[in-house]
Amino acid sequence: MLSVENTQHYLWHNSIAERPVLVGTVLLGEAFARRSEDWPPALRALLDTEFPSALAKMPGDVPELLAAIVQQLQLRGDIVVAQHGVISRDAERRGATIYFSCMDAHLGASILHHAVKLVDLLTRPASTQAQLRSALKTAGAFAAASGLYVTTRRMVVAAEERKIPWCRFNRFTRHAQLGHGASQHRVMDTIADVESYVGWELAKNKLATLELLSRLALPVGRFASIRDNRSALRAAETVGYPLVLKLGDSGKGESVFTDLRDASELRDVLARVRVDQRRFMLQSFFSGDDYRFLVVSGKLVAAARRVPASVTGDGTANIKELVRRANESRHPSLSPIVLDGETDRILARSGHTRDNVPKQGEWVRIRGTANISTGGSAVDVMDIVHPDNVSLAIRAAAAVGVKVAGVDVICTDISRSWREMPCGICEVNTSPGLRMHVVSDPKSNVPARILDVMYPGTADGRIPTAIAMGPGATMVTTILTAILAVAGHVVGCANAAGTMVGHEQVARGDQTTHDGASLVLRDPTVTAAVMEAERDDVGERGLCLDMCDVMIVLGDGDASEHRFLGAARKATVLDADDPHLPDLIAAAPPGVRAVLFARSNSPTLRDHTARGGEALWFEGTCVMTSARSTLAALPSTLDKCRREALAASSAALALELEPSAIARGLAEYASRLSA
Repeated sequence: MLSVENTQHYLWHNSIAERPVLVGTVLLGEAFARRSEDWPPALRALLDTEFPSALAKMPGDVPELLAAIVQQLQLRGDIVVAQHGVISRDAERRGATIYFSCMDAHLGASILHHAVKLVDLLTRPASTQAQLRSALKTAGAFAAASGLYVTTRRMVVAAEERKIPWCRFNRFTRHAQLGHGASQHRVMDTIADVESYVGWELAKNKLATLELLSRLALPVGRFASIRDNRSALRAAETVGYPLVLKLGDSGKGESVFTDLRDASELRDVLARVRVDQRRFMLQSFFSGDDYRFLVVSGKLVAAARRVPASVTGDGTANIKELVRRANESRHPSLSPIVLDGETDRILARSGHTRDNVPKQGEWVRIRGTANISTGGSAVDVMDIVHPDNVSLAIRAAAAVGVKVAGVDVICTDISRSWREMPCGICEVNTSPGLRMHVVSDPKSNVPARILDVMYPGTADGRIPTAIAMGPGATMVTTILTAILAVAGHVVGCANAAGTMVGHEQVARGDQTTHDGASLVLRDPTVTAAVMEAERDDVGERGLCLDMCDVMIVLGDGDASEHRFLGAARKATVLDADDPHLPDLIAAAPPGVRAVLFARSNSPTLRDHTARGGEALWFEGTCVMTSARSTLAALPSTLDKCRREALAASSAALALELEPSAIARGLAEYASRLSA
């Protein structure tokens, strides 16, 4: 029996890969020695069908197979660049340590257990195709249901393209956090924390929305709330046939019945739903095509015509078979067409049942609504929308008071003004799905437009960050925190002495682990983060973030620190007396400044500044800069930590703080030591 012994999440620039991976040790038992040629051909074929690209060349042994399968499952719920493999094999214990790309550690650990069950089945001689197929379905469904929502994933992908950092908000929700500290935003689907709660609540109440739009002379037709079957039949006479029966607080096409033409049809539908148990409503039915306008911050960014679920006859296959074929060939972003009682009603309108065989070329409508979630598809119409219709959508979104809105409109010709033809707004959605826009215009980047609401211009969601490692790093981070605080920042500092947020100690003990760094980067009050990294820990598990502004390396560095300097995006702060200095300078990315510090203006410093480099050193009690200007006078209280004060001052200068703030920060820290 295969089992997972332990797992550990490795983060950025770790000993295995540049990006985060999950490392797992698995005990394989009798399966340890089995090879791919031992596996039943029927099971191998099924596995190859499920993961055609990953397993085109079947891995040779069980550890390789497990790493390949778990990576493919992780891809279904996570956002990673696929990279997996075997770190080691232990023949004596019949175990192996594998790794796979993983941003979402909570999902990854569970996915590994599912993958182990799959491989266990594959390596058992008595396993059947049915067992493996069931396990594959369970594992795939878990990955899809436990990872980020599909639309949230698209938002995160757009964030990654702009190098905005992200993480899963926590394991109890499917939200994502974009950005760090005070620059963070939280998203779920297309809903972000910048959204108006009042507008969001209003849009959830469709009757309230229609009432508001009606008062602004926007076309919504007639509508009414109903409590039971009797009130529905009475209200229908006021609204007028044909009409629509739908839930007043739901979306995605749930319980929507369109084009009800008389009381008899309404009674038939009422017999299938319990209008006395949920909030249902009636609304005027508009004939024509169904359009979705996506409005972001008062601008129309996408428009699509939604096509209802349908099939085209070939003269031989019945509708059930045509639906099955259509589902097999549908775009992966689209929901399948499902046959149910409502589809039977719509089919009957055109004289069909599920078993009828449509004529060659005959178009048969399956659903009354055109929602993507009920089997519909979409066609881009952005280039032909009449200006009046653009204004209509923008006014509707503004009326509800939301930044991101999906305005659903029905009309006969979107290229003509809504004032010239029958037209109606069905509803305004505050969590509009993006699938229709992905399908209708694959080149459009709608998530990026929504992201601009949270991060306009070149904003990337990052706060000033510095990481220090090596002897004296605790003192350096403490002094740098004092300087940043004087400059007006709420500083999150995680080091060997604990974690501070502002003036409050929020965690005690050694906080040089990833937990300490995660705390300050997630705290929404933190405007600057300073972290100490313990060499042995980061040497294997990597850094807590992909990039920092300043990387500070103190003392006699080692080879692992060369790797971490690649994470600096503004500057590296280096000890001029470090014997590895030339290699450390060379390890920084192009364009990243190297700021050196030393107790005196040594030949190394003079050579560095002669080539245009930056440096800090002491002349007496004064901290001097490469421009031969006095940065600050060092208080006598700091005589015992002159080197650390220099390093902290160098980092503050690299973070572009004013010299006066650095001087005040050093004095502030000195006064604390004297107190």
